[in-house]
Amino acid sequence: MDTRDYIAGGQLETDIQTLLKGKMQKGDAAAPPEAFLAKLPADARRAFDALHARLKNGSFPELYDFNVEWGHDTSEFRNVEPDAFAMANDGAGNYWLVCPDGTVRTWCHEEGGLMEDHNGFTSLDDAFACFVRYAAVREENVSLAEVRGVFEESVRSSSHPAKAAQSSSPKEVGWGASSSHRSSPPQREVARQAKIAACSCRSTRPCRSQSDVSY
Repeated sequence: MDTRDYIAGGQLETDIQTLLKGKMQKGDAAAPPEAFLAKLPADARRAFDALHARLKNGSFPELYDFNVEWGHDTSEFRNVEPDAFAMANDGAGNYWLVCPDGTVRTWCHEEGGLMEDHNGFTSLDDAFACFVRYAAVREENVSLAEVRGVFEESVRSSSHPAKAAQSSSPKEVGWGASSSHRSSPPQREVARQAKIAACSCRSTRPCRSQSDVSY
């Protein structure tokens, strides 16, 4: 799946209606700092503006493990990534951040820093294509098999080619892993609760706040 312009180009709207059965929400959309907006690449700015507008008009998708705190500010991650913009928390104190280069990264509160590059998403479009499908699997609107390819492609598009290559074998990344297998990348809630193990290969140093979650 080509996720370029996924949010602003109309595919997100289609997926909200078909995969999420039209479930949307409205929230407090704090105005992002102009300095942050000015640094975003054009495609990231287009996606961000579309999401911001959706949040204000009530058409933002309802997602799992994505508790909207648009523009939440804390000195914790501000000291490490001063120009990032917080979108939401995952329910365990970790935050999804949009960085000035347009990537989506996770702030792990127990480690007090950002997870490695390959623990995030290359773009907002990539992130939301995965978030929506994760929610659809959790809602049992689609089966994991139907959307599995999107998650695998997201892993392959990781900024760390070596890590992405490790995801090529379903066995290596844990497809069908036994209940004794444990993995807890908060940056990939998609993997943790929907058992989308292809994403778990991104976590070489999982945040311990969710380390006791079993598949």
